[in-house]
Amino acid sequence: MKLSVPRFQPSEDGADDAESPTRPVEIGAPAARDRGVLVETTGLFAGRPHSIPREGATIGRSIDCTIRVDHESLSREHARVVRLGQDYLLEDLGSLNGCFVADNRVSRVALRDGDRVRLGSSIDLRFHLVCNEEERAIVRLYEAGLRDPLTGLANRKQLDETLRSELSFARRHDADLALIMSDVDRFKAVNDTYGHLVGDTVLRHVAQIFAATVRTEDLVARFGGEEFVVVARSVSLRGGQQLAERLRRALESSLLTVRGDSLQVTASFGVSSLATTPDPTHAALLTSADGRMYEAKSLGRNRVV
Repeated sequence: MKLSVPRFQPSEDGADDAESPTRPVEIGAPAARDRGVLVETTGLFAGRPHSIPREGATIGRSIDCTIRVDHESLSREHARVVRLGQDYLLEDLGSLNGCFVADNRVSRVALRDGDRVRLGSSIDLRFHLVCNEEERAIVRLYEAGLRDPLTGLANRKQLDETLRSELSFARRHDADLALIMSDVDRFKAVNDTYGHLVGDTVLRHVAQIFAATVRTEDLVARFGGEEFVVVARSVSLRGGQQLAERLRRALESSLLTVRGDSLQVTASFGVSSLATTPDPTHAALLTSADGRMYEAKSLGRNRVV
């Protein structure tokens, strides 16, 4: 928006002239909404945003896709979105189950702000044109819903999302998957002795140790209370046991100072893997690791089973 305001200049006799020429002043121009974002609207991943790069994006089950959506109804490379001038075009890449915009099957179509997009049989998305600030806000809002507010780790929602995705990946690539569940030893005694604020400090301490010890591709989540879970892609039961032992040692050797006291925090660990679990579901993996974790506690705590 441009406003014209008087630019006062002295007249030849020294008086101000209110009829002097005016000059435009630029104020408050709105940010351009030229960033394309696809937001999932249904299912476990409802609210998950997918930003579309300037060079465009491929969408499908393949790990090579720019936007990877792991669902059996999608082809490996299902569709792509390309940028043409100021427009975003959706193209079907010969998918088996099709691409739909507003319930109409399409092969190539320009997307408009607010368009409903369905890929395959059940992946529903909404296309939005946003400015940079709005795009960042959408991403921050979704990520905030996946984080445990106390520790900053992944929460149960993100754990469930990751487990479902990793199980699908493991089945397709004939890969293993390790899951580690841990429980802080004698945590109730810490709360009773030092109070719940110190208990919170202990949980943050454990979270920092675990996050610093795992690989970048591993997920560390707070399962609830003083329980934590690690999901390790393409790791066997043996590898999961070795990772759990590294976590145990790192935690045991990191003393926490509380009110002048040196507090040694330990945890008990149970490990399961996809290859050694008869029922290859995320619930079975969690149940198996949970049972082994409690076995570790019954054997004296601060150990891996």
